[in-house]
Amino acid sequence: MLAAVCVMVWPNHLRADAESDYEMLFGKEDKTVAASSSTADDAAFAGKLLEAAGSLRNSPELQRLLCQKAYEFGLRNPAGHHGAIEAVKVLEKAFPDEKPTWQEMRLKALELQYRQAPRSARKAAAEAYLTAILDRADAQEAAGQQEEAAASYTKAYPIANYNRSALLGEIVARRKDLAQRMAAEARAQVRLKMLTAALERDPKDVSAREDLIRFHLLERDDAAAAGKLLDVDVLDHLVIGWQRYVSLKERRLGF
Repeated sequence: MLAAVCVMVWPNHLRADAESDYEMLFGKEDKTVAASSSTADDAAFAGKLLEAAGSLRNSPELQRLLCQKAYEFGLRNPAGHHGAIEAVKVLEKAFPDEKPTWQEMRLKALELQYRQAPRSARKAAAEAYLTAILDRADAQEAAGQQEEAAASYTKAYPIANYNRSALLGEIVARRKDLAQRMAAEARAQVRLKMLTAALERDPKDVSAREDLIRFHLLERDDAAAAGKLLDVDVLDHLVIGWQRYVSLKERRLGF
């Protein structure tokens, strides 16, 4: 009933209006619940906010605010953790362009749910939390955030171990592979600095310039960076080298 009233009275609001609408509709109860020494009413209030938000597709900013409030209040009591996660699901569907923000919110809620779950529900909570951590690690690797991804795998390992998860072996393998790639990148960075410094000391050093060109081409597959280093001296050197190679081949073949 309350959700239906929200739809009829508050369509298509801007953010500033959403805040004033929230204050008008839930402000008094918000303050009462926030001031309460118990957190049981926080979970109940979160459920009420989430129910109201579910029917506000035509008022996206008010829906966003209600879901964010439902999330905040839901985190304060184990009974509200499920509601907090459901609020994030609504936000993910309504505002897909803000996925990283919702992903972090989901992780926080899942972590609390896992750590505060009763023994009977802890394994299921651990598996849900583990899946979310690995999803974040995938996103971090895709974004080139290797150190952050490594931290995610480190966080995932003890949870998978506790849960005897089938993903444990995969986590170990992914962490090892990432560590190897990070070490290779570190070595490449050192080599790049050395080659760049050598060329900066003597820009006319054809050998140093060629070494840096080969680095970009062979180790980085970066033709654009290599092309910027080409000059007349390098091109002449390459032509001379190619002519000597052809002449040697011709002599060996008896031409």
